[in-house]
Amino acid sequence: MKKLIPVYVRIPVIFFTVFGALEYFIDSGDRPAFIKFPIVSIFLFVFFFLLVAIEITISAVDNVTYHLLTDEQKKTTGRSHRYQCGPCGGVA
Repeated sequence: MKKLIPVYVRIPVIFFTVFGALEYFIDSGDRPAFIKFPIVSIFLFVFFFLLVAIEITISAVDNVTYHLLTDEQKKTTGRSHRYQCGPCGGVA
């Protein structure tokens, strides 16, 4: 599956969007919400962990489905050679 936005851009954008929304909607006065309310820090840690876990799972499923394709189907996907497994990055 071709991804339009790379994972190293997607994860920080999603995380800081949620972080900004939490800071905006939680009334914490003059201190940041994650300092005044420690549960916010725990929530952000769990959210980041789940975000990374979901991305790893999606990547693994994508890799497995790619290896289940026939050789003709692999040629039509246009997937880069570096994503294929093997002793030196070649075709398995």
